[in-house]
Order: sequence, then C-alpha cells, then structure tokens
Amino acid sequence: MDMIKKPVKRQVDVLRPPPPEQPPWLIYTHGTSKKKQIQTFFTISDNNSYLKSIPILRGKSICGSCHGWLILRDSIDPKQFSLFNLVTEQSLLLPPLSSLPMSTLGDTELSTCTLTSPPYSEGCILFLFFADQVFSCRPTSKDEDGTSISSSCSWVSQKVDIDGKRTGLYSAISHKGLIYCCALSPVHRILLLCMKVADDPSNTLTKFLQLEEPICTFRRATSNYYIVESCGHIYWVCPCSRYGQDLSINDVEIWELDMHSKKWVHVKCLGGRAFFVGLNCSTWCWASNGLQENCVYLLVPSENDKIFYSYSLDEKSLTVFRPLPNLKTPYSTPVWFNAMPQHEHQRLLAWHDVQRSLEFTQIGSSIQPHENERRESECKPTKLPEDILWLISKHLHLFDYWNFQASSKVFHSASPLVPQRRPHNLLPLFIFFKNNSGLCQVIDPTRDDSQYNILQVSSDPFTVDCSKDGWIVVCLRESIKFFNPFMKVKGDFPPIRNILTHEVSGIGFSTNPTSPDCLTVLFENHVEGIVIFYLRYGDETWTRCQIVNEDAIRFDVVTTSSVYFGGAFYFIDVEGCLGEFRLVGDEESWQVYDYPIEVDLRLHSCHLVECNGKLFAVYIGYMGSWLKVFNFFNHPEVKWVQVESLGKYSLFINNSSSFSKEISEEMGIRNRIYLSRLYGDSIIFYSFKTGKFHIDGGDGSLKDFSGTKKPMRSCWI
Repeated sequence: MDMIKKPVKRQVDVLRPPPPEQPPWLIYTHGTSKKKQIQTFFTISDNNSYLKSIPILRGKSICGSCHGWLILRDSIDPKQFSLFNLVTEQSLLLPPLSSLPMSTLGDTELSTCTLTSPPYSEGCILFLFFADQVFSCRPTSKDEDGTSISSSCSWVSQKVDIDGKRTGLYSAISHKGLIYCCALSPVHRILLLCMKVADDPSNTLTKFLQLEEPICTFRRATSNYYIVESCGHIYWVCPCSRYGQDLSINDVEIWELDMHSKKWVHVKCLGGRAFFVGLNCSTWCWASNGLQENCVYLLVPSENDKIFYSYSLDEKSLTVFRPLPNLKTPYSTPVWFNAMPQHEHQRLLAWHDVQRSLEFTQIGSSIQPHENERRESECKPTKLPEDILWLISKHLHLFDYWNFQASSKVFHSASPLVPQRRPHNLLPLFIFFKNNSGLCQVIDPTRDDSQYNILQVSSDPFTVDCSKDGWIVVCLRESIKFFNPFMKVKGDFPPIRNILTHEVSGIGFSTNPTSPDCLTVLFENHVEGIVIFYLRYGDETWTRCQIVNEDAIRFDVVTTSSVYFGGAFYFIDVEGCLGEFRLVGDEESWQVYDYPIEVDLRLHSCHLVECNGKLFAVYIGYMGSWLKVFNFFNHPEVKWVQVESLGKYSLFINNSSSFSKEISEEMGIRNRIYLSRLYGDSIIFYSFKTGKFHIDGGDGSLKDFSGTKKPMRSCWI
C-alpha cells in the first residue's frame, strides 16, 4: 500500500497554494524544466494573480479538477497519474496505467476526466477517457487521523461505443452515480450521453440515457459544448456562432435537462449563479465578491489560451479578458479550479430560494394613475396650446423626446407619433437589445447619459444583421424581418427554401425595404462555393445565384453586413478580401479582390463603410492590437491606399452596420472611429490623432480590448 503524507507547512510562500477564499481560480502551468516549472493562479473576483512553484505540481500537467482536487499527469511518464488537493495539500499517487497504448500521440491524448466524489469518500471513482477507451479506479481509503490518504486501487478499462461504433467522449461530469458527457454520434450529431456506474469493482459504465443536443437558435459550427452540474441539475452550455468560417461567438445558450420528460428546457436566468466552463473542467458558484451573476465564464479551446470570455445573460453581451498578457511561454491550457466543494455551495443557499429578476422601469411608470392625474392638473406647461407643445417636442433630443412623451398624457398626445429628424441628434445612436421583449439601451456618443426603451421586435430569439437609413433587419431561426423603430413600420422578407437563417450572412439592401427601387442581397455559406440570394422589391421569392469561384482567392464571408456602393454590393471575408456582386438587369457578376498587403492576417474584425463618396475598409488587429483603414480603388487600376486621417469625418462601425458622419469642428470629435464595444456603459473609440483606443468621456487610453464588452444584438442607427 502506497502512503503519501500530507506535506509539512513550508516557510516560503511561493511553495504554497494561494488562500482559497476567492474561488474559483484559473490555473496556468508554464516553464520547461521540472525545477523551473511554475504556476500562475488568477482570481476573477479580485483580478489578482499569484505566482507559485508548488513542488508536487512540477513536471506535471493538470488534466482537470473536480471536487476540490486536481487530476495530474506526469510529463515524463504519461502513464503516471496522481491527485492533489490545493487546499489541504493532500496528494495521492495512483498506480501506473500499464495497459495504455503508446503507439501514437492520438492514442494517448486524454479527452476528459472526472471524479465521482472526493478521494476520501466512500465510492469515489476516477474516470479517464482516451478516445473510445475508459480507464477507472477507486481511490477510497483514508487514514484515521485524516493526515494522509492511500491508494490500493487497480485500473480497469472498457470500450465505449454508440450503436456498435466507437465514439469519443469529452466534457465529462459526475452526479448521483451517473456520468454525463458529450459524444459524437456515428452520423456526426452531438449527443448527451448519460452512463450508470456499476456498484462493484468492475466500474462498468452502462448507457442510461442518450439524448441529442438541444436545438439551439443559431447552431455553432464547432463542437465546443460544455456540461455543468449545479444545485442537483444538469446544464448544457452552448456557445453559438452562425457562420461557417467565422467562429466568433455571437450568443451563448443554456439548457437544463428535465430528467422526468428527458427533454431540454431553455434557461434564461441562472438565479444569481455564475458558471465557469472549459473542456478540462466546468464548475459554478454563487456570484459575489466581484463575480457577475447570471453570467457564464468561458475558456474557448480554439482561441488564444491567454484570454477568456464572460457572457451576461441579462445584457446579452460578451466581455473579453486577457488577465495575463505577459505570461511566460510555453504554458499549458488553463484549468478552472473551485476550491469550495459543491455541497458547500448548496448549503449556502438553496436554488429554490433564489428568485431574482431584472426589472426595468420607464420614466413615469412608477407613478400611480391618480398621482399622475394630480401632477398633470398642477403642471402649468400642460396648459400650453397644443401647437406650442408640438413645437417644443420637435426640437428635443430623442432621449428628451421619449421622456417628454412619458411624463404626461397631454405631452404624449401633443407630440408627433413619429419623431422627425432632429437637429440635436447629430450622431448615429448605438442601440443594443438586452432581451427578447424588445428592451434596449440607446447611447448617444455626444451625451453622458443613456436611455432605455422598448422596441418590440420579436418574442423569439433574434440577431441584428443589418441597419441602414433607420431600418433594421433581424434574423429569427426561420425568418428574416425588417422594421423601422421610429416610423413604427415592419415587414417580413419571403422565406428562403431549405435555408435556415444561421446559414446566411452579409445581408444588405440598396435603399429602404419599402421603396420600389430596393434590391436586397444576402450571402449563403455553402460548402460547394459562393451562393448569393437577391430579392427585388415586389418579388415573392429569392433568386439564387450560384457562383463558380474562378479566382485563386478563397472567399469566406465574415459576420458583417454588405455595403451598397457605386451600383454594386461589397462583402468582406474572414481574411479581409473584398467581394463585389453586381446586378445589371438579369446579368450577374462576381469579382474577388485580395486584401491589402499591409494587413496582418491575425484579425479581430473587419468592416466596410462608405465615407464621402469613397469605399473604406477598416481592419482591427487581434484584441485591438492595431487598427488600419484603407481606401479601395478599382478604376483605373485596383489598389488599396492606406488612410492616415478621416479629416472632418468620423466612422461608426458594427457587424450589422457601419456609417460615416461629417462632424462640425466645435464638437471636437472628428477623426475618430466609434466601435460597437463598451467599457462599462461608455463607447470605445479609436483616435487617429493619438493612434490609440479611448473610452468616450474618460481619460487615458486602452492597451487592448481586455475588459471591454460587445453587446451581441446591436447596431448603429
């Protein structure tokens, strides 16, 4: 029997784990040699990092964490695994995996792992998943004095298959004697696989439930799905991306498994909790001490491991963090570690006792009807003639106009229903929707305040795909709608046969959708090539244009709307190449132009915008590391010319809409590019004068986009 004593407390703090008062931690292991290998612990709640060199973690990779324990694998001998508790500093060396094949790297990659309970508890089983093979053992004994634990276990193995065919498993968790994990079916469908653990030394896994993934509104093109157990419930977390090649997250959907009906139930609120998900570990805790409630913190494997995201279910916004930009390389994929056992979370507060909801109240809504009538009777401005009230409302800023209407029935009836173009609204407004009921926040870059309003779009989930001349195009799962929030006009585009809206992008129109001259186009991400649909005003069906791409340049459209310029629609792709679609009569033409040679391919985003009769392309580097603007010319020769100044113009860019605006000199905001990103509640902009990003209304500059959030359903209008 192997015995490993609990380590004696050391005097040197760097050899000890950080205090566990601020869960969870994000742990990085970096360094090459065993003696110089160190760990960085980052805590989200207080935004601090701790540099450690814990002896027992040297020369090991962290495979995952569960029930307050790290699951470790020896870097030199990959057959050797161990367990370590960062709080109690107990450790357990497991027998080597003598039967593990080492022929190829793929055979030895650990896809996921989990513990059914802490090692000192009865019935604890450790599961290691390698491709279609599962290894398990039972490290269950504990010394009477509680100072050491022992392992007399032996490994057992078994194959896992679905309908007789081998399958890989990942994102595994355990709950009440069941193992839940993601699996890929033989027909390439993502499944939730629930397996029952045998109550004997064989540790046999028997399929208990097989359930297909929930039908998300906008299906993701990759397989990054996560399973979380919280308060006795199983949750499926799905980062969503609509487009085939551009894998940026545009939504996060959460589904709860109803064990009675064996169905998925869509979750709109986490009841004050925060989820932390990654392929190595998924956990949760009650939001407090700096953690945001109703939020999902994500580690995305396809992204740079130095960053992570937080998605707010309340705001429908995605915040990016790069807490350790100077992290020494090489470093391992980070792992979430929750020092507090799950039963302690449940003991703090029962799930059914948490009833929280986000309430927004418009101005005047809290006033009772009789109180409102009394105030109106005492309010002398209501005695003014109606034409004077109409004249006053006409010259108000839009925010003041909304408040003016809401403050009195007399004011509401006297003011025009459709707000006219207003002299005080000098810049486009930034609008982002917070929920499906139409609640949105509106920001004017010239004002310090923002306004909440209700713009009824749809009770179903939607995305904002295009905005132009006051019109907004939104996509639901199976339909595309347009509306003008100020004119109170809305309509539906005809459905596209056999195409779901998550398969289209690059929507644009030549003029407003109700005009007889309107031509609308959209781009389909098709595996066989480029497909463009277009619709003339009055048509009942879309015309499909299959384009044979004879250009040497591959074109994969990005998640931005197209721009109608010079009688043609222009699209931009994930690498910054420019596509031109022109329709003259019934003659269709397509041309692809290469991106500027000065552009680094590590792009964060790229946008097209018309400015002063010119076509500009805005390229933003990874995490906002740089920004460049180019003017595109295709006559008399094709060329890109870098723009060093916008002069008296400023740009307003977003995936769904980008505009230019001539700015008066006295406003002091010329030569800027306003982004669709926020720091707190303030807009981020790029200044050509300083060559840096700034916070509107604030001092100083930003090094990059870390800590900034992107509202996922937004537009400039």
